Amino acid sequence: MKGQINFPVSARASSGNDAYRPRPSDATSKLGLPRDGLTRLTKLVQPNNIHPLSNRMGQKKQVEHTHVLPKPKVQTIRFASLNIGSMTGRGRELADVLKKRRVHVACVQEVRWKGEKSRNLGAGYKLIYYGTTSGKNGVGVILNEQLSDKVLEVTRVTDRLMSVKIDLPDGAITVVSAYAPQAGCPSEEKEQFWEIFDNYLQNTPDARNIIIGGDLNGHVGARRDEYDNVHGGFGYGTRNTEGETILNAAIAYDLAVANTYFRKREEHLITYKSGAGCTQIDYFLVHRSALREVRNCKVIPGDSVAPQHRLLVLDIRLKAPLKPRTKKVMPKVRWWELSNKEKRHRFEMVATPQLTNIGCTDTSVDDMWQAAATTLLDTARTVLGTTKGGKWMDRETWWWNPEVQAAVSKKKASFKNWQRTKQQPDREQYLEAKRAVKRIIATAKTAHYQDLYNKLDTKEGENAVYRLARARNGATKDIQMVKTIKGPDGVPLQKDNDIRDRWGEYYKNLLNEENPREPCNDIPPVLSPIHAITQVEVENALHKMKVGKAVGPDGIPAEAWKACRNISVKWLTVLFNKILESGKMPDAWRSSTILPIYKKKGDVQQCSSYRGIKLMSHTMKLWERVIDARLRAASEVAPNQFGFVPGCSTTDAIFALRMLMEKHREKQQPLHLAFIDMEKAYDRVPRDLIWWALRKKQVPEQYVSIIQDMYSGAQATVRTQCGDTRAQPVTVGVHQGSALSPYLFITVLDVVCQDLLEPAPWTMLYADDVVLCARNQGDLERKLQKWKDRLHQHGLQINTAKTEYMAAGPDTANHNTIHLDGTPIARVESFKYLGSVLSEEGNIDADVKARMACGWLKWWECSGQLLGQH
Repeated sequence: MKGQINFPVSARASSGNDAYRPRPSDATSKLGLPRDGLTRLTKLVQPNNIHPLSNRMGQKKQVEHTHVLPKPKVQTIRFASLNIGSMTGRGRELADVLKKRRVHVACVQEVRWKGEKSRNLGAGYKLIYYGTTSGKNGVGVILNEQLSDKVLEVTRVTDRLMSVKIDLPDGAITVVSAYAPQAGCPSEEKEQFWEIFDNYLQNTPDARNIIIGGDLNGHVGARRDEYDNVHGGFGYGTRNTEGETILNAAIAYDLAVANTYFRKREEHLITYKSGAGCTQIDYFLVHRSALREVRNCKVIPGDSVAPQHRLLVLDIRLKAPLKPRTKKVMPKVRWWELSNKEKRHRFEMVATPQLTNIGCTDTSVDDMWQAAATTLLDTARTVLGTTKGGKWMDRETWWWNPEVQAAVSKKKASFKNWQRTKQQPDREQYLEAKRAVKRIIATAKTAHYQDLYNKLDTKEGENAVYRLARARNGATKDIQMVKTIKGPDGVPLQKDNDIRDRWGEYYKNLLNEENPREPCNDIPPVLSPIHAITQVEVENALHKMKVGKAVGPDGIPAEAWKACRNISVKWLTVLFNKILESGKMPDAWRSSTILPIYKKKGDVQQCSSYRGIKLMSHTMKLWERVIDARLRAASEVAPNQFGFVPGCSTTDAIFALRMLMEKHREKQQPLHLAFIDMEKAYDRVPRDLIWWALRKKQVPEQYVSIIQDMYSGAQATVRTQCGDTRAQPVTVGVHQGSALSPYLFITVLDVVCQDLLEPAPWTMLYADDVVLCARNQGDLERKLQKWKDRLHQHGLQINTAKTEYMAAGPDTANHNTIHLDGTPIARVESFKYLGSVLSEEGNIDADVKARMACGWLKWWECSGQLLGQH
């Protein structure tokens, strides 16, 4: 038949594909699936045709003993599908309907938004969508608050097909939102959609753990006929060519059209209604072996959020109930209130006399710090107050006020009345209520945003806008951090204790793994005396501390010391001199907290896909800044180093390298460059190598001892969604987020590779970013090999897979790449060096294009956050 898509029936069919029992007689009840129908669904699946979705969704296990087992707790999860017509202006109303209908996951079609983002709709619902053209097509998946942080993977295929993989208690399922071309579209477009649909299912790792909801724009008909394997016999209307295509696809992948397995009234079968036309074109497709867990599938005709389509819902039983989303309430001190002059003054007046009395007696460093920390925290809680805890939410739908809700309710009532009477006056009343809702929503939004604009003139309003932008930017991310993490064997962990232990084990290995190296030779210490710390040094260090940063485990930010500047400088000077004399800092400073942040790439359930951000005591960072200033005054690094050196920046390194390339381009001479990537450079630096490098730089031994004390007994806890892990020791590498770590690292690199450095720009370093240049390929290869051998000798490694080679100038196109230990290095036509794109042509065209693209990307991000449609 013309336009019909033929699917390979045996492509993914299971062994029990045709092993169905005869269909029982029809039931007379129209309220749901009849009792004999439930039995029929239970018997549809052969024992050898059970798959993980069935096991997860409540399959009964056979047991040999005879005593009665307690029934497992079950929960129904509700899916929905709706062609929304356009998400613009309907997001909040749709979220309200989904909440009212207790929907967990919804597939939406005709979103008509361009882009591939996520957005909060309100009422706890989050939309993940994809569209390529504004005002046309577009699909999405909506998740409620309970599931929005359980997204494992998002696959955007076309603006008519996308999927979201969700982590459920006993495993993962994939929810697909599909929108087939409607009547009137060219047959080529329809064939292309079903080919893409077919390819997607074939490439899905486990297509049986899948639920497809969408507007498939076909009539499967009321009767089963020859499609008794996938059609339940309770459909609506007359089958057409597009409906046969849907049924053929279901046969090919062992799916069943869930709508047709429940005897319902016509109003609960019709998914599309426009004037006198009534059809069934929206469907849910599930694997046949999962039919036994489908409890219901019907249309809810009463909601008028979409102009023509009706909400289709599917209830599936889960064996393991969804756990309620627990909110770990952690009240925070309102340190940002110190920006208010009045509260800042009150805080200073209360804290100053108490700090003055601390440290006057002969107390230990630990007692002195404990008393000060208690004083500052108690004063802050009293003067500044605390929050209720939890994350700041983007109240994007504040305009959803009682007046708007009342107007929407009136519109819904008018719609139901018109659907019941079918009279023209009632239709006119509904249309007028619909127009009134649009006017009231527009008025409410205008008032809300006008209030926001008026606040922009104040500091508080400016901060509120920044919080709003950050919240909305976070909401656009599909995947953040999931609770369920895979173990070393790749099996997902479900229990909280197992998840915490896995995070602790991962970071324990990561932060304590040292590469093999040769021992450092002994260097005699420099036993020169050092002078006491002055208030000017503390003042300068405090001035460099930034505000608004996340606090460490002690909860004391730099703002607290800046608020009491007169007394704090004096008190900190006394504390730092006591540390200098005793050679021991407070033990509370040795603890830190690691926050895993998803890298936006890789398996979201693998710990290695997260970057750990370490939070340390701000007062310890202040102490580090004092020592850092003295070390910089006592030692120097080579001029090849541009990173973390006063007076140098990325601009200098980029300019020097670009000038070198342009000079060779001008003289028509070749230039060969190698960009070295060091593997976990900061995390793998041996501690003994740090002490050795400092002594090599003739740093007084007392400073070396002080730095050794900073690293002695260091430990970290990992903050997970299941709580904090046990404290793990940190014995390798420099502290992440430390004020002193950058200088320690560049000092180590300077000492280790001192004799390998050629004058800049032939060898340039920006911390661990190293670029080597040479006029011929052989010289560059030898230089790279020397660097690799020297770094390996001292426990540092070059990442061969990420190190890249570029050849610029004439007669370089035919050159092969260089090698490192016999392994070829990837050759590239361009390389992004410190944010600037360098190309083998030696010009700036590639960099200009990259900066323009980056600018447009940021603009689109901002437009979506501040100018988007709600």
